[in-house]
Amino acid sequence: MTSLRSSGGDVIVLLLVLSCLARLTQEWIPPSHDHGGVQMGVPDNGCDDAEWNLALDWDFTTDYEYKCQPYEEYIPVKKTIVRYSCLANEDIPPPIHKCMTKHIRYKDFPPRGGPHRPLWPVYGDYRYVPPQRWVHSLEHGAVVFLYHPCANRSEIDFLKEIADLCLRRHVTTPYRLLSRDQPFALVTYGCKLTMSHVRIEEVVQFIRDNAFNPKRASEYDNWKNGQYSFHLVKPARVVPGSDMEDSNLCPGILESDSI
Repeated sequence: MTSLRSSGGDVIVLLLVLSCLARLTQEWIPPSHDHGGVQMGVPDNGCDDAEWNLALDWDFTTDYEYKCQPYEEYIPVKKTIVRYSCLANEDIPPPIHKCMTKHIRYKDFPPRGGPHRPLWPVYGDYRYVPPQRWVHSLEHGAVVFLYHPCANRSEIDFLKEIADLCLRRHVTTPYRLLSRDQPFALVTYGCKLTMSHVRIEEVVQFIRDNAFNPKRASEYDNWKNGQYSFHLVKPARVVPGSDMEDSNLCPGILESDSI
């Protein structure tokens, strides 16, 4: 009888231990991102092939998104304003893939995550690329460099130069929803830096702190180009002193005499 009681007690204890272990194991499983059941990076004529129905995201029959209009004034370089902010991971909308039959709208400007198109952009400098595309790049750990179309041209060129010297996985594009007080921005998954003019020290620090952050960007280790290249002006190149995976961010840029 004692033997049977002891054996039954051992079984109960064992079951309790296994139950606890199962719960602990579940807690360590990273969150699943099924992206709404739409596969990424696979061109699909019925969903997204990076060519069909692009007007859903922006009207490319006009130059409004990427040119300062005749009725607008160019933005002068103003006193330094730099603002840095990050969302808590739970406050970032889910990274759902949406086909080119569905509108995507954001509540955060510029968006730091959320729903996006299944095919992301080829990295580089664009005449214009809509956020519905580059938000996908953020999930891969990339940095997006934004500027208002009416921003100072020398400052825009400076921003693009820094992008080229810091990392291959970047997108540069105009973005009209930046304020005229802070017409420049860098965006990574969950974080953004906005500026009244380009501050190289802050830009480099932001990139080194936030690009490819595994605690935020769930697919940070995907370094490949996407398939979207509409209005691509210049593809990104491997940064001298680094590699295709951008293992060395902004190598020697603050010590360089060329910038």
